Amino acid sequence: MDSHVGDGSASERRLMGAALGASFYNGEERRFTGRHWWGNIDDGIPDPILGDEAESLSNELGLPGFSDGRTGTDIVVVGALLGSSDSDGSSLDDAGEFLASSILWNLWPKIIRSDAGFAPMQFTVEVNGRSIDIPDPSSVPHLRPFAEALRIVRSDGGELHARKSAPRHVGRLATELGAAEAPSSSVVDRARPFAGAPHHVARMRQAELVVDYLPGPEHPDPVFSYGGVFRSSPESDEHFAAAEPPTHDDWVEAGLRGTNRGVVQNARHFIRRALEEKFGVAVSGQARGTSGLGVVAARLARLTPGISASGATRSSSRPVSAVGRRREGAPLKNARILEGPALQVFGDRPFVVMRVSIPGSASDRVWRAETSVVLDGGGRESASFIGARTPAVLEWRPIDGGPSVGGSAITLGPGADSEWWVYATYVEDAVVRVSIRRSNDAT
Repeated sequence: MDSHVGDGSASERRLMGAALGASFYNGEERRFTGRHWWGNIDDGIPDPILGDEAESLSNELGLPGFSDGRTGTDIVVVGALLGSSDSDGSSLDDAGEFLASSILWNLWPKIIRSDAGFAPMQFTVEVNGRSIDIPDPSSVPHLRPFAEALRIVRSDGGELHARKSAPRHVGRLATELGAAEAPSSSVVDRARPFAGAPHHVARMRQAELVVDYLPGPEHPDPVFSYGGVFRSSPESDEHFAAAEPPTHDDWVEAGLRGTNRGVVQNARHFIRRALEEKFGVAVSGQARGTSGLGVVAARLARLTPGISASGATRSSSRPVSAVGRRREGAPLKNARILEGPALQVFGDRPFVVMRVSIPGSASDRVWRAETSVVLDGGGRESASFIGARTPAVLEWRPIDGGPSVGGSAITLGPGADSEWWVYATYVEDAVVRVSIRRSNDAT
């Protein structure tokens, strides 16, 4: 592992080697983990090689280095065992996808944009020159609740875990709902840390590196899932650090003493109690038939054209479409619906959400999202009678996390193609049709 840290005159090179093997015993008494470290040993503990010596050794080993002055860390795996290698190099592709998936599930807080509008870190994965995309966590349905929960925690929201003695403020917990059934991909699933829909809390310290995913009770309604974040406070961070093994993938209470043990153990009890109170009450405190009815409803929903267990989707009689016009003499590029519409839940409120691509142009253009409830036979429900349920478009949000635009219409200036999330109100037990068109198109 070769790092260049700091800034300007305060920068420093650090180099350290490691090997991961099977655990073993030296005789019958002492157990070794199988992890070996190479570095400078002054006090019996290997420390990183520093400065010019680190740079010289990095060059001898043929590592990429930091001659361009950038900061960061290169992790180089020597002699990796990828299993059986196929002629088409699929094992390398699998390894690349696993790395991208591991980054997604363990380092997603570093990809989430801060209030200042930028992500703390940028990651790239390449296999023989081919880039493997790491998706935005906010665009991954099963990661989106975790991302939303982190934003709440960052703004000092959620539930504070406090003690009567120091450290008085231990950390904050926030949870957000999501859909149980959601589309996925190989990059998302390769290193997924749990099976199925999430019902977990991502535990992390101030550095916002995911330590683990602590499971809680499943949501009592099988249509929904949830994800949460617990982040330690600055004053309690050192106590959680004492609980982490060298792999930083757990908070181990065994072996802790005094305040360290009390802080870490009570935090776990706090998280589990909060999850039970919020999501376990329907199973333990209400009639047992409540959860069963949710299962029946979800199964019936799968039999209804145009409805899924995750909520409103495409109309069965006519696919959701993006409509455009043809300019005289040349075809006009149409808007395209890339994902959805599907039900997504934010802050306990459901929305119909879809991802759309808007073609670029050389001049200003106004685009409008239109929604309607579909009747049996494919017609649109009229909004003229009293009590008519009509979905409404609430806002457009750019995929890259920029400012949102309220309302059903959006004006885009000259530029390249762009992608947007379109949010609409949810109409219960209805099939919703959505179309995207130029505002001056005929309806």
